[in-house]
Amino acid sequence: MDQINKKIYNLPIEADELLETLNALRFCEHALKNILAQKADQPLTPDDEKLIRTLAACNRVHHRLVGLINIGVPPTDIPQ
Repeated sequence: MDQINKKIYNLPIEADELLETLNALRFCEHALKNILAQKADQPLTPDDEKLIRTLAACNRVHHRLVGLINIGVPPTDIPQ
C-alpha cells in the first residue's frame, strides 16, 4: 500500500479508492471470462458478443488506471 501511495501521491483520488476500483474491475474481468468459458463450445449469441465487448472495456479501463498510477498523471488531466 505504501508503494501505491507513493506512486499516486499527486492523483486526486485516495489510494484505497483506487485499489478498490482496480479490484472490482479485476473481479468483473474474471467473472466475465468464466461466463464466456462456460459457453466456449456454443455459437456466439448477441449477448455473448456484448459480454466480450464489456470484458474488453473492463480490461482497457483496468490497464489505463494501472498506467496512470505508474506515470502519476491525474485522470482529470487526460485529454478526451
